[in-house]
Amino acid sequence: VPVSALSGPTVKSHPWEKMLAGRRPEASPLSLNAPEDFYFAEFRTLTKLAEALDAGDLWGTHLFNQAYGEARTAGTGERLKRQLAIATDQRSRPFYDLVVGEVGVAGSDPFAREGSDVTLLFRVKQQLIFKSRMDKFLDDAQAAHPGSKRETGQHLGVEYVHLTAPERELHVFAADPLPDLHVRSNSLAAFKRVVEAVKGKTEA
Repeated sequence: VPVSALSGPTVKSHPWEKMLAGRRPEASPLSLNAPEDFYFAEFRTLTKLAEALDAGDLWGTHLFNQAYGEARTAGTGERLKRQLAIATDQRSRPFYDLVVGEVGVAGSDPFAREGSDVTLLFRVKQQLIFKSRMDKFLDDAQAAHPGSKRETGQHLGVEYVHLTAPERELHVFAADPLPDLHVRSNSLAAFKRVVEAVKGKTEA
C-alpha cells in the first residue's frame, strides 16, 4: 500500500493522541521493572497499598480473584498477605515508611476468573534493614505452616526462595533482582517475567 494512501484525510488519530497533545507520559522507574504486557498499579508507600487492601471491596475483590480465583471480599488483604508472607499491621507500617519507597502491584491478567498471578515490587531505601525483616517474615510463615516446603532456585542469575504450603495458603517466590528492588510473587511464571523485565533479557 502506498504511503500516501495512509496519510490522507481518512486516517484518524487515536483519542489518546489528542489528549496527550504531543506530550510523552513519564514512566516511573519502578514500573520499568514490570513486563510491558502486565497491568501495573503503583503506590507511593506500602502503607497506602495496605490501606487499599483493608478498605476497598472493589480493589480487594480484584486482588483476591487474582490470587485465589474467587471473588470473596472477607479477609481479602490478610489472605493475600499471608500467601506472600508479608505483614502490614499497624506496628509494621512506620517501619515500611522508613525503609521502603514505592510499591507496585503487577499481574498478567486482571480479568481472569479462574485465578491468576499477583506480584509485589518494592523499591527499597535501606536494604539491610528491609532484607532482615522480610527474611524473618519467610521464617515466621514457614514456622506457622508445619507442612510447608522451602526450596531455592535461580533465574538469569537471580537467586530466589520458594515457600509453599498445602492448598497454597502460603505460596511465594521471593528475590532481590537489584540491590534496591525486592520482588514477591505467587507465580513462578510471573516471577520469571518480572526478572526478565529487570534484566532486559530472557533465557533465550
